[in-house]
Amino acid sequence: MTTAHGVCRVRLVPDGPLLVRGASFITDDEGIDHEVDRPVVAVCVCGLTQSAPWCDGTHKAPAIAARARQRTKVAEAEAVGQ
Repeated sequence: MTTAHGVCRVRLVPDGPLLVRGASFITDDEGIDHEVDRPVVAVCVCGLTQSAPWCDGTHKAPAIAARARQRTKVAEAEAVGQ
């Protein structure tokens, strides 16, 4: 992926957010662009954040983390038809 500033790199943190380095904006599920003003931003993938599209650390709460992992397992099972 490239941006106006060069290469954009994305890394998925296990049980955490996507870390996006080098982006100038992030487009959310509704097509809204969110300007990036830092070298690295954390984008929520669990869907539980209160500050979408940014990760607010909600996934770290024990009960929430367990539910998020369960949702991931269910989604993976559905994807392979189990």
